[in-house]
Amino acid sequence: MKIYLIDCDSISRTELTGMIEAEELGEVSGVSAGWDDACRRIPGIRPDVILADLPLPELKVITCIRRIKEKLPESSIIMLSPAHDTETVQRAYEGGAQLLLHKPVNMTEIRNVLRSMEMVQNMQWILKQARSGTMGTPDREVSQNRDEEMDNSVSLSLSIRHLKGILQEIGILNEAGSKDIIRIISYLIEQELDLSDITVRELCRRMKQNPKSVEQRIRRAASDGMYHLAARGLDDYADPVFNEYGGRLYSFEQMKKEMNFIRGRSEKHGNVRIKNFLGGLLDCCREV
Repeated sequence: MKIYLIDCDSISRTELTGMIEAEELGEVSGVSAGWDDACRRIPGIRPDVILADLPLPELKVITCIRRIKEKLPESSIIMLSPAHDTETVQRAYEGGAQLLLHKPVNMTEIRNVLRSMEMVQNMQWILKQARSGTMGTPDREVSQNRDEEMDNSVSLSLSIRHLKGILQEIGILNEAGSKDIIRIISYLIEQELDLSDITVRELCRRMKQNPKSVEQRIRRAASDGMYHLAARGLDDYADPVFNEYGGRLYSFEQMKKEMNFIRGRSEKHGNVRIKNFLGGLLDCCREV
């Protein structure tokens, strides 16, 4: 999720940027100290969320909001305001702002709002992918395609539910990278692709975010999953989750290295191959 910041206070901009990057709430794709600069730059950057200071009562800002929404109707605008001028706030909403948060900035509130928006955008993205197959279909085929689309949507829903169950079992469902994993597996299922058809870097690029950041989040999540599975195997070598996913998502050879690391017998973790990890998850989902 690309986020653009507009705030005249340099300390506030630094705090917001630090929080977003540290907690992996998205990618800060641009920063401006004022609206004139932001209005010039935002259309070319096309951010998903614009987190902006609203210096009330400044009508020029309302005009900028309207222009941005005309060019980027899918971008969400969150306003930050220290004032309670209800008339100007109402004009901001009418101009296209989705939400107004009061300053001084409450980082917990902003964190929760950004996470909620990311979840909504992920669902909209999945629904858009699911519906894209019927565009331009002749009338006599619409009914049949609607049935197929419904079947596909149900199948996708079951697959993603199963995927979330796997991520929970290996202890990484709440990791930031799990969201990227879910989006990528959804995309592969929708497009009927295998990992042999596309590179991991290209997959990450198609997620509309910084591909390097996406890949790093997935690698961290996959590494944590290996650690959790290895720990389960040490507790009970017959553990069903360890035996089901240890070799399927990683390899038992690398899992053994991870177990030796946990025991203190090795200075190196087991090696995680993202392509094998995603491919194993995809196979599991397609078995549903």
